Amino acid sequence: MVSFLKSAHLKTFVAAGIPSLVGFHMLMSGFFPISGGPMGHDYSYFLPHLLDGYFWWKINGLFSVPWFTPSFFGGAPFFSNPQSMYHSLPQALMIFMDPVSAIYVTVLLFTGIGFAGFYSLLAGPFRASPAASAYAAVMFMFNGFYISRMIIGHFAYHSFALTPWIVFFLVRQRAGLSALMRDVAAASLMLAYMASSGGLAMAPVMVTAILAAGLIHVAAFGGFRDFALRFSLSGAMAVGLSAAKIVAGHAFIAPFPREGAIPLVRDALGVVYIILSTLFLPTDGKVEATIMINSLYYIGPHELDYAVSPGPALLLLVGGYGALLRLGPSGLFRRLLTTQGVAGAVVVFLAALPLLLNHQSWFSSGLHASVPILKNSSIHLRWIAIYIPSVIILAALALEKSEPLAKRKEFYAVVGALILVMTGLARDWNYYRNQSYDPMPVITAYTKAAAPGFEPRINFIGQPGFKDGEATNRVHKSMEIAFTFGASPMKAYEPVFGYQLKKLPAVGLSPGAIMKDTNGFLNLRNPACFLYPEENGCLLGGRFTIAERNEAELFRSYRPFAFNVAPSQKIANAVSLLFIPIALLALLAPWISRRRVLSAGEEAGE
Repeated sequence: MVSFLKSAHLKTFVAAGIPSLVGFHMLMSGFFPISGGPMGHDYSYFLPHLLDGYFWWKINGLFSVPWFTPSFFGGAPFFSNPQSMYHSLPQALMIFMDPVSAIYVTVLLFTGIGFAGFYSLLAGPFRASPAASAYAAVMFMFNGFYISRMIIGHFAYHSFALTPWIVFFLVRQRAGLSALMRDVAAASLMLAYMASSGGLAMAPVMVTAILAAGLIHVAAFGGFRDFALRFSLSGAMAVGLSAAKIVAGHAFIAPFPREGAIPLVRDALGVVYIILSTLFLPTDGKVEATIMINSLYYIGPHELDYAVSPGPALLLLVGGYGALLRLGPSGLFRRLLTTQGVAGAVVVFLAALPLLLNHQSWFSSGLHASVPILKNSSIHLRWIAIYIPSVIILAALALEKSEPLAKRKEFYAVVGALILVMTGLARDWNYYRNQSYDPMPVITAYTKAAAPGFEPRINFIGQPGFKDGEATNRVHKSMEIAFTFGASPMKAYEPVFGYQLKKLPAVGLSPGAIMKDTNGFLNLRNPACFLYPEENGCLLGGRFTIAERNEAELFRSYRPFAFNVAPSQKIANAVSLLFIPIALLALLAPWISRRRVLSAGEEAGE
């Protein structure tokens, strides 16, 4: 770090980073209207859920585990929901600001974190010049996947910005056990944050992207054993830290597997076209959507936006051609027989995954039907995101190593940045500007909840929402924040239960007071019955009994109540509690080691 501060890298980092972040703010601020205006449609899910988390914090504090919430469906799991983000930065920021401000501050902070991470990754482990490092960092900051998802409301994906830092800690080669422990702990804590901030659905894609980027470093610089050790240890520690949420999440989603066809492409060339166009061109997604089959739902442009601009494609062509000329067929074959060559071959295999998963074939059908992580996915296009870090790294290395490019790399880096800007201007921004979700009801409800003495309580089960005069399974208008008025809607939007809520258990809930006695049951779900019905002696998604009135009273007042869990959950809870101090001690290992050396020196001096 000291050498970095004294080098040309610092000036370039500041010169590129500050205007880039200002430009990012100018681009994005209009999509997050704090004083009124529309937002991305999928914030209709995350904003009410963040407000729901704020209710829990008001009563129980930020570090209390909100296992369940009475705010939706007459009672539902909270902590075990894969998209819940109670232990996350935006939820913590809501202690000080409204949810829209918390979301936008998080987007800006993670954007800056991503820029700094990619610059550090290129300037450090990849030994790139300031020009190549800055160009790579700018490309990552403005990649279409992050920008479009943050605008449209796929907010759980904000942890994708941590990818370059995780790769950084996995590939930098530092001697000593304490350095290894610190780097492993840092990477694992970032991976655990991804899980705790609602990104479990993104985990397979993000981990694959990290693995591919790390193996590119191995192919270029060696160090396979060190990377393999760091990758394995950080993965194990991240699983340990997240064990409670992973096990609880599996218990929640296991009874509700996704069924039905997913969007696929009939021929491989069609998939290749989609990958190349969505990565390198400012496509609006209309052509790509027409060549896909089994599309039961509208595939918006945000699902087909992964753009890093045409610049990296040009650099890869020039750099790849130059590398082939230098190595020749025999040199390339000899390189493949080395550990570095094997790492490169694995990268090629990983790069084939988006093609294999999106091509209609017996292979993709078999994977989707048999692999637990894949069969709970509704669309495999998101696997294209694994290319983003790798393509940017390879483009920067081509700029750095290719002889015709390296001589004027500063010039080509500036040209690449201009291409990136022009590509961004050519995007279909009207789609994002014409979103219709109004966040003001949530902001108003937050203002009321922030007042002293506020005590939330659910008193009624609400009617299903209505749109255009007809009942709908989605939350619309005032129903999205019905819980702020003491009503828990019978039906809300929750992907776990299917997009039309076809899998939501019907257990006899009815509009009206929740504490009324109906054949020995209250008009309120016991949410523990979603996770562990057998252990709690109830049906899946069942209701509280009259004998459980005290537990129901605590639950409807946003307070924890006693419930039974499976042995696997008890073990997972204990593992997570155990790994928290382990990870923190490992993170502080170099400091502890230095303190021991200093103490030993002081004692020797005495």
